[in-house]
Amino acid sequence: MASGFTIAGTIIAAVAGIIAIHKFVVRRPRLQLTGEISGVTRYQKQVSGILNLGIENTGFGNAEEVYLEVHTPTWDFPKEEISDEDSILEFDHDSHGYIGASGKRHRFKISDMLHPGSEYKLIHGDIQLEPHRSYHIKYESSSQSHGPRKGSLEILTDYDTVRISHDSPYFWTPYARRILDIGTAIGSIVPFSLTQPQVQIRDEGIVHKAGSFFEWFVTPVVEVETKEESKISAYSITVHGTIWMRKGSSKTAVGSIDLSRCSVPPGDTVVFVMEDQNRRAKQTLACSSEYKVFKQIPLRYTPKEPPYPSFPLSDIEIDWSVEYEVPEKGDQRGIEIQSYQMETNTFGGPTQVKIRGKIRNENAKGRGFFVIGRVYDSSGKLIGTPNRRIQISSDSVTEFNISCYLPIEESKISTCRVVLQRTL
Repeated sequence: MASGFTIAGTIIAAVAGIIAIHKFVVRRPRLQLTGEISGVTRYQKQVSGILNLGIENTGFGNAEEVYLEVHTPTWDFPKEEISDEDSILEFDHDSHGYIGASGKRHRFKISDMLHPGSEYKLIHGDIQLEPHRSYHIKYESSSQSHGPRKGSLEILTDYDTVRISHDSPYFWTPYARRILDIGTAIGSIVPFSLTQPQVQIRDEGIVHKAGSFFEWFVTPVVEVETKEESKISAYSITVHGTIWMRKGSSKTAVGSIDLSRCSVPPGDTVVFVMEDQNRRAKQTLACSSEYKVFKQIPLRYTPKEPPYPSFPLSDIEIDWSVEYEVPEKGDQRGIEIQSYQMETNTFGGPTQVKIRGKIRNENAKGRGFFVIGRVYDSSGKLIGTPNRRIQISSDSVTEFNISCYLPIEESKISTCRVVLQRTL
């Protein structure tokens, strides 16, 4: 009998604990500062854009009488450029500088209630930042339901791009480890992955070809591996490279490169090398530089033109980063790829890859899809993803024809697959 009371007491205590956690922990507001930069360009050797700051309630309770203090300890956008006219929130805003130092401190007193899941604009303004630097925005938020909680945003600049990372308020810290432990404990018995899909750079290098005694053509090559993930049909991957020129012990950023592959199956290894080098539009769109020799792929390496590199070719360095998205497959019921075939041809340069096929649509309405070819080499690596958006006619068979040029020997191109996606 005693043991029965003990079990009942334990159950009651557990239920009471769950109720308390739900009331005082789960059903609470969680406020954090949000940041987004738009219209990013490189201007006069600086990275400029528009910084938008907002506030978000990611919790499960309403936030009232919100107070937010934002610090930019070592920098700030010009006060005359700040505008809060686009915000729908009712709030008071003032800012103060630091005596004898740069930076600003912004204070917000928000009158409106912030509901769970809501996000609102606060202020935005033009900024000009130095490339290859890190800028911090520190903040502290509080409301009627909880005391001050600290967090920060970090703005990271490259040659001509900007990204923002977020260090959430410390509220999450005590619970993050516990949640991770629980996830690890049950991970072996749940039917889905508890970890985020991973895309990472596996290898990188440059291929150079002599054009003359004082000129070389340089083509970057990047290899990316993806992690298998049963819940995802494909990744859209972009690698971003910053081109550096080394002179002695110092180096200077001279340009950037963006290469993309769409519809990469999870678990595949994909090789990024410039497709369609014979098409000038694609060459120039992939590159950004103030120097003519680095405005298209292949890059030109010559000591006769700015930035006047020295020899040998090791003076060139490219730092790579990788980003990915998950495209939409779309509703493909009643649509089937009936057949396709691949042809390859070499005309004294890149290898042309052509894929032709037919798609059957049994639906009463036509639909638009991207038809994408996945081209593989003899080692099983994905080396090209030619694509085109087509309108698939209703209740009929639609033919398609996609192609690309790859700087790879024809004998090394092995197989292809064809898939449909609603988005890239």
